[in-house]
Amino acid sequence: MGNRMNKFLKLGVMALACTFVFSGCRIKYETGSGETDGTVGESAVESSDKAGGEILHVRYANESYTPYLEICKTEFEKKNQGVSVVLDCVSSENYIVNINNDSTTENVPDVYLVSNSDLSTAYLAGLASKVTNEEFVNRVYDKVALDACSYNGSLVAYPLSYRTTFLVYNSLYVENDENFTFEKIKKYSEEKELTNDQMAVVEKIFNCNLTDLFMNYGFIGGYINIGGVYGSDSEKFTVCNDNSVSATGKYLELVDYFSIDKAQEYGDVVKKTVGGNSIFSIVSTDSFAEIKASGLEFRYKEFPDFDDSLVTSPLSITTAIAVNPYSKVSSLGEAFAQFAADTMSDKLNEAAGMFPANKNAVINKEYSGIYSSYMKSTSKNKLQYGEQVYPLIEIALHNILNGEDIKTELQSVDAYMKKQLK
Repeated sequence: MGNRMNKFLKLGVMALACTFVFSGCRIKYETGSGETDGTVGESAVESSDKAGGEILHVRYANESYTPYLEICKTEFEKKNQGVSVVLDCVSSENYIVNINNDSTTENVPDVYLVSNSDLSTAYLAGLASKVTNEEFVNRVYDKVALDACSYNGSLVAYPLSYRTTFLVYNSLYVENDENFTFEKIKKYSEEKELTNDQMAVVEKIFNCNLTDLFMNYGFIGGYINIGGVYGSDSEKFTVCNDNSVSATGKYLELVDYFSIDKAQEYGDVVKKTVGGNSIFSIVSTDSFAEIKASGLEFRYKEFPDFDDSLVTSPLSITTAIAVNPYSKVSSLGEAFAQFAADTMSDKLNEAAGMFPANKNAVINKEYSGIYSSYMKSTSKNKLQYGEQVYPLIEIALHNILNGEDIKTELQSVDAYMKKQLK
Protein backbone atom coordinates (compact mmCIF):
# COMPACT_ATOMS: atom_id res chain seq x y z
CA MET A 1 0.00 0.00 0.00
CA GLY A 2 2.84 2.38 0.85
CA ASN A 3 4.51 1.96 -2.56
CA ARG A 4 1.21 2.56 -4.31
CA MET A 5 0.60 5.72 -2.31
CA ASN A 6 4.10 7.08 -2.96
CA LYS A 7 3.82 6.38 -6.67
CA PHE A 8 0.50 8.13 -6.85
CA LEU A 9 1.56 11.16 -4.87
CA LYS A 10 4.43 11.81 -7.28
CA LEU A 11 2.13 11.49 -10.28
CA GLY A 12 -0.57 13.57 -8.64
CA VAL A 13 1.74 16.46 -7.79
CA MET A 14 3.03 16.63 -11.38
CA ALA A 15 -0.48 16.49 -12.82
CA LEU A 16 -1.75 19.20 -10.50
CA ALA A 17 1.24 21.40 -11.32
CA CYS A 18 0.48 21.14 -15.03
CA THR A 19 -3.16 21.98 -14.43
CA PHE A 20 -2.24 25.07 -12.43
CA VAL A 21 0.24 26.44 -14.94
CA PHE A 22 -2.02 26.00 -17.95
CA SER A 23 -5.41 26.72 -16.43
CA GLY A 24 -5.88 29.58 -18.89
CA CYS A 25 -6.34 27.28 -21.89
CA ARG A 26 -9.80 27.51 -23.42
CA ILE A 27 -10.30 23.76 -23.79
CA LYS A 28 -12.95 22.39 -21.43
CA TYR A 29 -12.37 18.87 -20.15
CA GLU A 30 -14.85 16.37 -18.82
CA THR A 31 -14.19 14.63 -15.50
CA GLY A 32 -14.81 12.07 -15.55
CA SER A 33 -28.22 -0.17 -26.60
CA GLY A 34 -26.66 -3.55 -26.19
CA GLU A 35 -27.60 -6.90 -24.88
CA THR A 36 -26.25 -6.85 -21.30
CA ASP A 37 -29.22 -7.34 -18.99
CA GLY A 38 -27.58 -5.83 -15.92
CA THR A 39 -28.22 -8.76 -13.59
CA VAL A 40 -25.47 -9.95 -11.30
CA GLY A 41 -24.74 -13.54 -10.39
CA GLU A 42 -24.82 -15.03 -6.90
CA SER A 43 -21.04 -14.83 -6.55
CA ALA A 44 -21.05 -11.09 -7.17
CA VAL A 45 -23.87 -10.16 -4.84
CA GLU A 46 -22.77 -12.65 -2.18
CA SER A 47 -26.33 -13.69 -1.34
CA SER A 48 -27.40 -10.09 -0.80
CA ASP A 49 -30.75 -10.92 0.76
CA LYS A 50 -29.02 -12.96 3.45
CA ALA A 51 -26.25 -10.44 4.03
CA GLY A 52 -28.61 -7.52 4.34
CA GLY A 53 -27.94 -6.14 0.87
CA GLU A 54 -24.94 -4.82 -1.05
CA ILE A 55 -24.17 -1.13 -1.53
CA LEU A 56 -22.42 0.16 -4.66
CA HIS A 57 -20.92 3.65 -4.55
CA VAL A 58 -20.72 5.48 -7.90
CA ARG A 59 -18.63 8.65 -7.92
CA TYR A 60 -18.57 11.40 -10.57
CA ALA A 61 -17.80 15.12 -10.82
CA ASN A 62 -20.00 16.37 -13.68
CA GLU A 63 -23.55 16.88 -12.47
CA SER A 64 -24.83 16.72 -16.05
CA TYR A 65 -24.58 12.94 -15.73
CA THR A 66 -26.94 12.85 -12.74
CA PRO A 67 -30.21 12.28 -14.66
CA TYR A 68 -28.67 9.43 -16.62
CA LEU A 69 -27.05 7.79 -13.62
CA GLU A 70 -30.33 8.02 -11.72
CA ILE A 71 -32.01 6.06 -14.51
CA CYS A 72 -29.22 3.48 -14.40
CA LYS A 73 -29.50 3.27 -10.62
CA THR A 74 -33.25 2.66 -10.73
CA GLU A 75 -33.10 0.00 -13.44
CA PHE A 76 -30.04 -1.73 -11.98
CA GLU A 77 -31.67 -1.99 -8.55
CA LYS A 78 -34.82 -3.45 -10.14
CA LYS A 79 -32.77 -6.17 -11.80
CA ASN A 80 -30.71 -6.88 -8.69
CA GLN A 81 -32.90 -7.16 -5.62
CA GLY A 82 -31.03 -6.30 -2.44
CA VAL A 83 -28.55 -4.03 -4.19
CA SER A 84 -28.46 -0.30 -3.45
CA VAL A 85 -26.64 2.11 -5.76
CA VAL A 86 -25.45 5.32 -4.12
CA LEU A 87 -24.63 8.20 -6.47
CA ASP A 88 -21.95 10.56 -5.21
CA CYS A 89 -21.44 13.78 -7.19
CA VAL A 90 -18.32 15.52 -5.90
CA SER A 91 -16.08 18.47 -6.74
CA SER A 92 -13.73 18.02 -9.69
CA GLU A 93 -10.90 19.56 -7.67
CA ASN A 94 -8.33 16.91 -6.72
CA TYR A 95 -10.72 14.32 -8.11
CA ILE A 96 -8.27 11.44 -8.63
CA VAL A 97 -6.31 12.35 -5.49
CA ASN A 98 -9.47 12.06 -3.40
CA ILE A 99 -10.42 8.75 -4.99
CA ASN A 100 -6.97 7.50 -4.04
CA ASN A 101 -7.27 8.78 -0.47
CA ASP A 102 -10.77 7.37 0.00
CA SER A 103 -9.72 3.98 -1.33
CA THR A 104 -7.84 3.39 1.91
CA THR A 105 -10.94 4.08 4.03
CA GLU A 106 -14.45 2.70 4.36
CA ASN A 107 -15.65 5.35 1.90
CA VAL A 108 -14.33 3.51 -1.16
CA PRO A 109 -15.75 4.66 -4.52
CA ASP A 110 -16.51 1.32 -6.15
CA VAL A 111 -16.84 2.75 -9.65
CA TYR A 112 -16.22 6.26 -10.89
CA LEU A 113 -16.48 8.35 -14.04
CA VAL A 114 -13.15 9.57 -15.37
CA SER A 115 -11.80 11.43 -18.40
CA ASN A 116 -9.62 9.32 -20.66
CA SER A 117 -6.72 11.75 -20.15
CA ASP A 118 -6.66 10.89 -16.43
CA LEU A 119 -6.63 7.14 -16.93
CA SER A 120 -2.85 6.72 -16.90
CA THR A 121 -2.66 8.48 -13.54
CA ALA A 122 -5.52 6.39 -12.18
CA TYR A 123 -4.18 3.12 -13.56
CA LEU A 124 -0.58 3.65 -12.43
CA ALA A 125 -1.91 4.48 -8.97
CA GLY A 126 -3.70 1.12 -8.90
CA LEU A 127 -7.15 2.69 -9.08
CA ALA A 128 -8.48 1.16 -12.32
CA SER A 129 -9.02 -2.52 -13.10
CA LYS A 130 -8.27 -3.93 -16.53
CA VAL A 131 -11.34 -4.83 -18.57
CA THR A 132 -11.11 -8.52 -19.47
CA ASN A 133 -14.52 -9.30 -21.01
CA GLU A 134 -13.45 -9.52 -24.67
CA GLU A 135 -16.89 -10.55 -25.94
CA PHE A 136 -18.45 -7.46 -24.35
CA VAL A 137 -15.70 -5.16 -25.60
CA ASN A 138 -15.83 -6.39 -29.20
CA ARG A 139 -19.61 -6.16 -29.31
CA VAL A 140 -19.95 -2.69 -27.82
CA TYR A 141 -17.00 -0.56 -28.94
CA ASP A 142 -15.13 0.70 -31.97
CA LYS A 143 -11.37 1.23 -32.01
CA VAL A 144 -11.23 4.93 -31.16
CA ALA A 145 -13.16 4.43 -27.92
CA LEU A 146 -10.99 1.47 -26.95
CA ASP A 147 -7.74 3.29 -27.70
CA ALA A 148 -8.91 6.34 -25.75
CA CYS A 149 -9.50 4.27 -22.62
CA SER A 150 -6.48 1.98 -22.89
CA TYR A 151 -3.10 2.30 -21.25
CA ASN A 152 -0.30 0.81 -23.36
CA GLY A 153 -2.76 -1.52 -25.05
CA SER A 154 -4.75 -2.61 -21.99
CA LEU A 155 -8.34 -1.38 -21.66
CA VAL A 156 -8.62 0.01 -18.13
CA ALA A 157 -12.14 1.50 -18.12
CA TYR A 158 -15.45 1.24 -19.96
CA PRO A 159 -15.95 4.08 -22.50
CA LEU A 160 -19.24 5.81 -21.75
CA SER A 161 -19.52 9.10 -23.67
CA TYR A 162 -17.50 11.50 -25.76
CA ARG A 163 -17.09 15.15 -26.73
CA THR A 164 -15.83 16.20 -30.12
CA THR A 165 -16.50 18.62 -32.99
CA PHE A 166 -18.37 18.04 -36.22
CA LEU A 167 -19.95 19.71 -39.25
CA VAL A 168 -23.54 20.88 -39.16
CA TYR A 169 -25.34 22.28 -42.17
CA ASN A 170 -28.74 23.78 -42.86
CA SER A 171 -30.70 21.43 -45.14
CA LEU A 172 -32.87 24.33 -46.32
CA TYR A 173 -29.93 25.39 -48.46
CA VAL A 174 -28.18 22.04 -49.00
CA GLU A 175 -30.10 19.18 -50.57
CA ASN A 176 -27.26 16.66 -50.72
CA ASP A 177 -26.96 14.33 -47.73
CA GLU A 178 -23.25 13.59 -47.83
CA ASN A 179 -19.97 13.91 -46.00
CA PHE A 180 -18.53 17.14 -47.36
CA THR A 181 -14.87 17.99 -47.80
CA PHE A 182 -13.83 21.62 -47.52
CA GLU A 183 -13.16 21.57 -51.26
CA LYS A 184 -16.79 20.58 -51.83
CA ILE A 185 -17.99 23.35 -49.54
CA LYS A 186 -15.89 25.83 -51.53
CA LYS A 187 -17.40 24.49 -54.74
CA TYR A 188 -20.88 24.84 -53.25
CA SER A 189 -20.17 28.47 -52.36
CA GLU A 190 -19.12 29.16 -55.96
CA GLU A 191 -22.09 27.43 -57.60
CA LYS A 192 -25.03 27.95 -55.23
CA GLU A 193 -27.46 30.67 -56.22
CA LEU A 194 -29.44 32.05 -53.30
CA THR A 195 -32.66 33.99 -53.69
CA ASN A 196 -32.83 37.60 -52.58
CA ASP A 197 -34.77 36.56 -49.48
CA GLN A 198 -32.15 33.94 -48.64
CA MET A 199 -29.32 36.40 -49.20
CA ALA A 200 -30.95 38.75 -46.72
CA VAL A 201 -30.56 36.06 -44.03
CA VAL A 202 -27.36 34.18 -44.90
CA GLU A 203 -24.19 35.94 -43.80
CA LYS A 204 -21.74 33.04 -44.06
CA ILE A 205 -21.46 29.97 -46.26
CA PHE A 206 -19.02 28.44 -43.76
CA ASN A 207 -18.18 29.53 -40.24
CA CYS A 208 -16.10 28.28 -37.32
CA ASN A 209 -14.41 29.50 -34.16
CA LEU A 210 -10.69 30.25 -34.36
CA THR A 211 -9.92 31.13 -30.73
CA ASP A 212 -10.63 27.83 -28.97
CA LEU A 213 -8.29 24.90 -29.68
CA PHE A 214 -11.02 22.34 -29.11
CA MET A 215 -12.88 23.90 -32.04
CA ASN A 216 -10.01 24.28 -34.52
CA TYR A 217 -7.70 21.39 -33.55
CA GLY A 218 -9.31 19.22 -36.23
CA PHE A 219 -7.81 21.25 -39.06
CA ILE A 220 -4.28 20.06 -38.22
CA GLY A 221 -5.07 17.10 -35.97
CA GLY A 222 -4.75 14.52 -38.74
CA TYR A 223 -0.98 14.86 -38.69
CA ILE A 224 -0.22 15.43 -35.02
CA ASN A 225 1.05 12.49 -32.96
CA ILE A 226 0.97 12.94 -29.20
CA GLY A 227 1.72 9.71 -27.40
CA GLY A 228 0.98 7.23 -30.16
CA VAL A 229 -2.17 5.14 -30.57
CA TYR A 230 -2.97 5.08 -26.86
CA GLY A 231 -1.73 8.58 -26.08
CA SER A 232 0.72 7.31 -23.46
CA ASP A 233 4.00 6.71 -25.31
CA SER A 234 6.38 9.62 -24.68
CA GLU A 235 8.68 8.41 -27.48
CA LYS A 236 6.01 9.17 -30.06
CA PHE A 237 5.53 12.87 -30.44
CA THR A 238 5.36 15.20 -33.43
CA VAL A 239 3.49 18.42 -34.03
CA CYS A 240 5.70 19.78 -36.79
CA ASN A 241 6.07 17.72 -39.96
CA ASP A 242 5.53 18.25 -43.68
CA ASN A 243 1.87 17.18 -43.54
CA SER A 244 0.96 19.27 -40.49
CA VAL A 245 2.59 22.30 -42.12
CA SER A 246 0.57 21.66 -45.30
CA ALA A 247 -2.64 21.23 -43.31
CA THR A 248 -2.02 24.47 -41.41
CA GLY A 249 -1.48 26.24 -44.73
CA LYS A 250 -4.82 24.91 -45.99
CA TYR A 251 -6.42 26.07 -42.74
CA LEU A 252 -5.17 29.61 -43.37
CA GLU A 253 -6.52 29.46 -46.92
CA LEU A 254 -9.97 28.49 -45.62
CA VAL A 255 -9.99 31.32 -43.08
CA ASP A 256 -9.17 33.76 -45.86
CA TYR A 257 -11.51 32.22 -48.47
CA PHE A 258 -14.57 32.31 -46.20
CA SER A 259 -13.57 35.58 -44.50
CA ILE A 260 -13.88 34.04 -41.05
CA ASP A 261 -13.73 36.51 -38.18
CA LYS A 262 -10.59 35.67 -36.18
CA ALA A 263 -11.91 37.30 -33.02
CA GLN A 264 -15.46 35.90 -32.87
CA GLU A 265 -16.37 33.78 -29.86
CA TYR A 266 -17.73 30.28 -30.21
CA GLY A 267 -21.12 31.42 -28.94
CA ASP A 268 -21.38 33.72 -31.95
CA VAL A 269 -20.81 30.76 -34.29
CA VAL A 270 -23.68 28.86 -32.65
CA LYS A 271 -25.89 31.95 -32.69
CA LYS A 272 -25.38 32.40 -36.44
CA THR A 273 -26.00 28.69 -36.99
CA VAL A 274 -29.33 28.51 -35.14
CA GLY A 275 -30.35 31.87 -36.61
CA GLY A 276 -29.93 30.56 -40.14
CA ASN A 277 -27.13 33.07 -40.82
CA SER A 278 -24.53 30.38 -41.54
CA ILE A 279 -25.08 27.39 -43.83
CA PHE A 280 -22.13 25.21 -42.79
CA SER A 281 -20.55 25.41 -39.32
CA ILE A 282 -18.09 23.52 -37.14
CA VAL A 283 -19.66 23.02 -33.71
CA SER A 284 -19.13 20.84 -30.64
CA THR A 285 -21.31 18.13 -29.18
CA ASP A 286 -22.07 20.51 -26.30
CA SER A 287 -24.19 22.60 -28.69
CA PHE A 288 -26.25 19.78 -30.17
CA ALA A 289 -29.31 20.34 -27.97
CA GLU A 290 -29.39 24.07 -28.72
CA ILE A 291 -29.03 23.50 -32.45
CA LYS A 292 -31.66 20.78 -32.48
CA ALA A 293 -34.10 23.01 -30.57
CA SER A 294 -33.74 25.88 -33.05
CA GLY A 295 -36.67 24.75 -35.20
CA LEU A 296 -34.49 24.62 -38.32
CA GLU A 297 -33.65 21.40 -40.08
CA PHE A 298 -29.99 20.44 -39.85
CA ARG A 299 -27.83 17.52 -40.82
CA TYR A 300 -24.86 16.44 -38.72
CA LYS A 301 -21.73 15.10 -40.39
CA GLU A 302 -18.14 14.28 -39.56
CA PHE A 303 -15.47 16.97 -39.46
CA PRO A 304 -14.63 17.49 -43.17
CA ASP A 305 -11.29 16.54 -44.71
CA PHE A 306 -9.66 19.26 -46.79
CA ASP A 307 -9.91 17.15 -49.94
CA ASP A 308 -9.39 13.56 -51.06
CA SER A 309 -5.75 13.54 -49.98
CA LEU A 310 -5.32 15.91 -47.02
CA VAL A 311 -7.23 14.67 -43.98
CA THR A 312 -8.41 16.16 -40.70
CA SER A 313 -8.95 14.76 -37.20
CA PRO A 314 -10.91 16.62 -34.50
CA LEU A 315 -9.93 16.42 -30.85
CA SER A 316 -12.07 14.19 -28.65
CA ILE A 317 -12.42 13.54 -24.94
CA THR A 318 -13.92 10.25 -23.78
CA THR A 319 -15.48 9.83 -20.36
CA ALA A 320 -15.27 6.29 -19.06
CA ILE A 321 -16.44 4.23 -16.09
CA ALA A 322 -13.57 2.76 -14.10
CA VAL A 323 -13.87 -0.05 -11.59
CA ASN A 324 -11.80 0.47 -8.45
CA PRO A 325 -9.69 -2.60 -7.52
CA TYR A 326 -10.01 -1.56 -3.87
CA SER A 327 -13.77 -2.03 -4.00
CA LYS A 328 -15.17 -4.82 -1.84
CA VAL A 329 -17.89 -5.37 -4.45
CA SER A 330 -15.78 -5.16 -7.60
CA SER A 331 -17.83 -7.80 -9.45
CA LEU A 332 -20.92 -5.73 -8.76
CA GLY A 333 -19.03 -2.69 -10.00
CA GLU A 334 -18.15 -4.47 -13.25
CA ALA A 335 -21.80 -5.36 -13.75
CA PHE A 336 -22.95 -1.77 -13.18
CA ALA A 337 -20.25 -0.34 -15.48
CA GLN A 338 -21.30 -2.69 -18.26
CA PHE A 339 -24.97 -1.94 -17.64
CA ALA A 340 -24.46 1.83 -17.82
CA ALA A 341 -22.12 1.65 -20.82
CA ASP A 342 -24.20 -0.85 -22.77
CA THR A 343 -27.81 -1.61 -21.89
CA MET A 344 -28.83 1.92 -20.91
CA SER A 345 -26.59 3.87 -23.29
CA ASP A 346 -29.36 4.70 -25.77
CA LYS A 347 -30.86 6.86 -22.97
CA LEU A 348 -27.65 8.85 -22.48
CA ASN A 349 -28.24 11.63 -24.98
CA GLU A 350 -31.84 12.28 -24.02
CA ALA A 351 -31.19 12.14 -20.27
CA ALA A 352 -27.83 13.91 -20.00
CA GLY A 353 -27.15 15.50 -23.39
CA MET A 354 -24.08 13.28 -23.76
CA PHE A 355 -23.15 11.15 -26.74
CA PRO A 356 -22.71 7.39 -26.16
CA ALA A 357 -19.40 5.75 -27.03
CA ASN A 358 -21.35 2.52 -27.52
CA LYS A 359 -21.38 1.86 -31.27
CA ASN A 360 -24.74 0.07 -31.06
CA ALA A 361 -26.49 3.08 -29.51
CA VAL A 362 -26.08 5.26 -32.61
CA ILE A 363 -27.69 3.00 -35.23
CA ASN A 364 -30.36 4.97 -37.13
CA LYS A 365 -29.91 7.93 -34.77
CA GLU A 366 -29.86 11.45 -36.22
CA TYR A 367 -26.47 11.96 -34.61
CA SER A 368 -24.80 8.99 -36.32
CA GLY A 369 -22.80 11.51 -38.36
CA ILE A 370 -21.45 12.97 -35.12
CA TYR A 371 -20.34 9.50 -34.11
CA SER A 372 -18.49 9.30 -37.45
CA SER A 373 -16.62 12.44 -36.44
CA TYR A 374 -15.69 10.74 -33.17
CA MET A 375 -14.46 7.73 -35.14
CA LYS A 376 -11.94 9.89 -37.01
CA SER A 377 -10.97 11.95 -33.97
CA THR A 378 -7.74 12.14 -32.00
CA SER A 379 -8.18 11.42 -28.31
CA LYS A 380 -6.76 13.73 -25.69
CA ASN A 381 -3.42 12.27 -24.60
CA LYS A 382 -2.52 10.57 -21.30
CA LEU A 383 1.15 11.60 -21.06
CA GLN A 384 2.69 13.07 -17.95
CA TYR A 385 3.09 16.76 -18.82
CA GLY A 386 1.02 16.04 -21.93
CA GLU A 387 -1.60 18.58 -20.88
CA GLN A 388 0.88 21.33 -21.69
CA VAL A 389 0.81 20.70 -25.43
CA TYR A 390 -2.73 22.01 -25.97
CA PRO A 391 -2.27 25.62 -24.86
CA LEU A 392 1.04 25.63 -26.76
CA ILE A 393 -0.69 24.56 -29.99
CA GLU A 394 -3.45 27.08 -29.33
CA ILE A 395 -0.90 29.87 -28.99
CA ALA A 396 0.97 28.68 -32.10
CA LEU A 397 -2.20 28.72 -34.20
CA HIS A 398 -3.08 32.16 -32.87
CA ASN A 399 0.35 33.45 -33.88
CA ILE A 400 0.09 31.80 -37.30
CA LEU A 401 -3.29 33.45 -37.92
CA ASN A 402 -1.62 36.75 -37.12
CA GLY A 403 1.10 36.28 -39.71
CA GLU A 404 3.85 34.28 -37.98
CA ASP A 405 5.65 31.52 -39.91
CA ILE A 406 3.86 28.15 -39.78
CA LYS A 407 6.92 25.92 -39.52
CA THR A 408 8.64 28.09 -36.93
CA GLU A 409 5.59 28.14 -34.66
CA LEU A 410 4.98 24.38 -34.88
CA GLN A 411 8.67 23.63 -34.36
CA SER A 412 8.61 25.67 -31.16
CA VAL A 413 5.88 23.40 -29.79
CA ASP A 414 7.90 20.33 -30.72
CA ALA A 415 11.10 21.65 -29.17
CA TYR A 416 9.50 22.58 -25.85
CA MET A 417 7.43 19.41 -25.45
CA LYS A 418 10.22 16.99 -26.36
CA LYS A 419 12.28 18.46 -23.53
CA GLN A 420 9.40 17.98 -21.11
CA LEU A 421 8.79 14.39 -22.18
CA LYS A 422 12.39 13.17 -21.83
